[in-house]
Amino acid sequence: MEHNWEEPADDTIKAHLMADSAIMTSDKPFFLPDVLPQLDARLTMAVRVGRLGKYVASRFAHRYCQDFTAAIVAVPRQGMEQQPMAAALDGALMLGNWIASEQAQQNPNACLQMLRNGQVACSGCIATLNHPIDEVIEHVSKFCTLKTGDIVLTGLHPLAVPLAIGDKLHATFDGIPVLDIRVK
Repeated sequence: MEHNWEEPADDTIKAHLMADSAIMTSDKPFFLPDVLPQLDARLTMAVRVGRLGKYVASRFAHRYCQDFTAAIVAVPRQGMEQQPMAAALDGALMLGNWIASEQAQQNPNACLQMLRNGQVACSGCIATLNHPIDEVIEHVSKFCTLKTGDIVLTGLHPLAVPLAIGDKLHATFDGIPVLDIRVK
């Protein structure tokens, strides 16, 4: 999912499917691939689906959101977006530890933050999404059946942070540390 965060409103929702090998958790390092060494990190919120559903109306979408977390996605640097296999890179979707839906929904204005080498690189709040989570779930469920365990990204933050070997990336969800990644 792209173009959904703090950017001029766009009526179209764009979504991308990723290979399951792209999913990585914080206990492993991210290796910059030789085939695409110029990558940027972009912050996003991830939602883990908790039930089976197709054509989910936005008013019922909250029932499908089991867990939430901050995530970092490795994307091709500006000008290299034409790389069709970039979304399939091993480890390109770096997922944080999951936070239960009940806890995450206690603060509808929760903010996500990405730190690079201890410095705040970007942050964004859920309230600033052009298309709320419920709309994203509704849109995605029109094209494919949502299954338990599926992961839906709510939109990539517009600020891209260049990745380099030796970087340490951290992410927080509503102030809770959820992700810790080393770039090799």
